[in-house]
Amino acid sequence: MAELAEPMTPAEPMTPTDPMTPTDPMAPGDLMAPGEPTATESPGWGPWRGSPVVDLASPILSVVAIPDGVWVGGLGGVARVAPVPTACVRPLTCVAALCVVEGWLVAGGAEGLARHRLGDPAEAWAAAEVQGGAAPVSALVALDDDVVLAATLGDGVLRSTDRGRTFVPASFGLTDTEVSALVVVPGGGVLAGTPTGVFLSTNLGRAWRGCPGVDAPVAAFTTASTTSGDGLVAGLETGGTLGSVDGGRTWSPLGALPAPVTTLATTADGMLLAGTVDRGLWCSFDRGASWRPAGGSADIGSVHCLARDADAVYAGTDDGLVTRRETPHAAHAPEGADDTEGTDDTEGAEATGRHWAPVAAPPTHDLDRLLSWCDRPLLAGCRSGLVHLGVGGGWEVVRGAPFPLTAVAVTPEDALVASGPDGLFLLPPAPAEDAGWTLVLPGSAGEVGCLAFGAGGEGWAAPARHGDELLRTSDGGRSWQPLRAPFGTLPAAALAYVDGVLVAATLDRRRGLATVWVSDDGGLAWRQEATAETEWPVVGLASASAAATPLANAEAPGRAGLSLGRMLFVRDADGRWSRLRAFPTGIRAMTAGPAGLAVLTEDGLWLLPATTAAAEGTEADTWIRVEGVEPASAYDLAARGDDLLVLLAGGSVWSRNRRRRG
Repeated sequence: MAELAEPMTPAEPMTPTDPMTPTDPMAPGDLMAPGEPTATESPGWGPWRGSPVVDLASPILSVVAIPDGVWVGGLGGVARVAPVPTACVRPLTCVAALCVVEGWLVAGGAEGLARHRLGDPAEAWAAAEVQGGAAPVSALVALDDDVVLAATLGDGVLRSTDRGRTFVPASFGLTDTEVSALVVVPGGGVLAGTPTGVFLSTNLGRAWRGCPGVDAPVAAFTTASTTSGDGLVAGLETGGTLGSVDGGRTWSPLGALPAPVTTLATTADGMLLAGTVDRGLWCSFDRGASWRPAGGSADIGSVHCLARDADAVYAGTDDGLVTRRETPHAAHAPEGADDTEGTDDTEGAEATGRHWAPVAAPPTHDLDRLLSWCDRPLLAGCRSGLVHLGVGGGWEVVRGAPFPLTAVAVTPEDALVASGPDGLFLLPPAPAEDAGWTLVLPGSAGEVGCLAFGAGGEGWAAPARHGDELLRTSDGGRSWQPLRAPFGTLPAAALAYVDGVLVAATLDRRRGLATVWVSDDGGLAWRQEATAETEWPVVGLASASAAATPLANAEAPGRAGLSLGRMLFVRDADGRWSRLRAFPTGIRAMTAGPAGLAVLTEDGLWLLPATTAAAEGTEADTWIRVEGVEPASAYDLAARGDDLLVLLAGGSVWSRNRRRRG
């Protein structure tokens, strides 16, 4: 077994350059977003041609309103809404928490934490160093002395004393490591909400003790003025609300809501707001004793977050961001008053907190994978599902896709195979309106993380959660049979089939070790072929078969491309892995097609033409830099015939054709 080159480590975070702007006008109806490719030309290439941006409702999971502007977090990352909107950037996914501490914006999401210095370009983010934790972040609060606390769904509370640059565990005294809410107590202290109750810290989050009287899952907190002074309100996953007037040490029941509470806030005039699951926004004028619908455009669906500044309250919903202008009159609404019921009186609506208006926000969906289906682009996102560019030039949602989506692939016959927790599903090519997904392998047995297909209906699937088994099909995905695999507890991080060879790669994140496995008989027998040290979270495989295209050099053998961290390797016909090239800023995505092998890095898009023999690919001047792409805005690559396709933030796909010669 070979060891691949020297140890590999991720590059230092880069500060992306400003988004590029087009140099010539778009066709009517096309939408241009910041960071999209310029329409420049270079020898041998046609001009860039773009699709519209995907117009897909984007859930807003977190919002913060600060002097620097209004920022939102969503499935696909973080975006600034005001004063100048910026395209969504991805320091993390599923960004459920945002807070500001001493000039820094800190974000918490599915992969951990990141921070952004306010005033820097909106794209400039750096990952936080987190000790001993990898659970998703659910809430953030900023305290004195540069302290930030992060609530996680599995690792308790994390604590930072350097404005979010590093975090360490701070869960002493917690009896539950699933923490869903945090709030700073008036007069000092911090409360943490868990499925088993409330915990209080009086030493800036270093240690915690339980508060008696709460035995239901706590989802949210807010401060609220009461007749006895400053108080607190807690929202429960059961729909109930609780009140405290002694800093959270004791609690008493308040009014109930008809659905689980997700978020709470208090407006400048003392009105309480509560977001719920599937039942929209509710408001209370009597400190939580009773609740009524807040109405307006936020009265349907789930509300995920609430925030306010001096002028407005913001609510993140399933369909985007809505706002209500702060008014000094709502606090004086008489008990039981409902001036706007059945009327269109805008002034009365504002007086009772009922006038909500949508806010235009950049797309925050998580469509980050690009494929070609039925000769048109297909976008995939774990939670946003599948979106296909239709023949009319507009984006269409592929209905019925598994949720959440764990893997998707296109078979050589142009059928779609997709997986989720409910199993493995098949959708025929160009389905009729009455055609739908067929469940071919139900339940956990069909939940896979990687898919690969060869010719003649052959295909393979790697389970999402373990590596001791593979699935194999010989009929294009209609039926699957299990095969033993030697990967153990590590699921395959990448899977590819090229020239009769099945290649898999596993990544041990704890040890920082990637292992390459090869099978010459369709997955029946495997051997370890190479190892490499890397802390880079992306392992990629692509088929770079030069013999598949008229552009090919007949002497260039078919080969598999493997990316690990900064390094790109190829497997030659004799089974040897050789380092093709090092990219100092790391490889984010790659694809292979008739034009050659394309690689996306932090600082550029590079192409190794298919006419290049393997031995020549190690020369830097053999690689072509494909101009016109701002790499900070690019997510994924795909090949479609002679076209190179690039997926950009926001969901726009741009393509460029490699012109044939002679």
